Formats: sequence, structure tokens, C-alpha cells
Amino acid sequence: MLVGLSLEVLAKGLIIAKEPGRFKSDSKEWLRLTEGHDVLRLVGQTGFTLDKKQKTILEAIEMSVVWEGKYPVPKKRNKMDFPLCDPKDWHETITGLVEHLTAEYKTIEDRK
Repeated sequence: MLVGLSLEVLAKGLIIAKEPGRFKSDSKEWLRLTEGHDVLRLVGQTGFTLDKKQKTILEAIEMSVVWEGKYPVPKKRNKMDFPLCDPKDWHETITGLVEHLTAEYKTIEDRK
């Protein structure tokens, strides 16, 4: 869950850093960006192209973010069906995403 929240915040920060004038606190754009925990959509919005394995892992992370903070198990049975993927892929995928998003942010900061 915490990895998912971290990726969510990192992606949102990068999206805002790329187009700071686009997001006003009372705009529909701001509300769309800040509501929910759609990690897969947010990471995609940063411009990062995800492969199938990365999408599968992000889907599982997103499901975790939505319910693990409130309940020990999902309230609905269909939310217990996590996408299957090799645990070895998780570390590689998450580390790669964090490194990419962080590098993108540093690129934006260097341009200032």
C-alpha cells in the first residue's frame, strides 16, 4: 500500500511539475488529478510507456492502495483477485518506475 501511495504522489508531483499553470486549486483538472488512487493512469499520464508486466503490477498496487488502508481484506470478493505476477518482478518494476519518475523530475528541475 505504501509503495502505491508513494508512486501516486511521485506521479502527481511530476504531472504538476511538467505543467504547473494547468492546475488551479478550484479547476476540474485539479479535481481529476487529486481524487482517487488511479496509480496506473497517473503513471501513464507522466509520459512513461508501461509494458504489460508493469501494468499488471501497478494494477495490483492500485487495488492495494484503495482498500488496505481501511480494511484487512477487500469488502467485495472480486477485489481479492489480484493480478498474478512473479514476486521477483515487483522489485525490479517498482525500482525502475521510481528511478524513471525521479529522473524525469530532476530533468524538469534542471531546466529552471
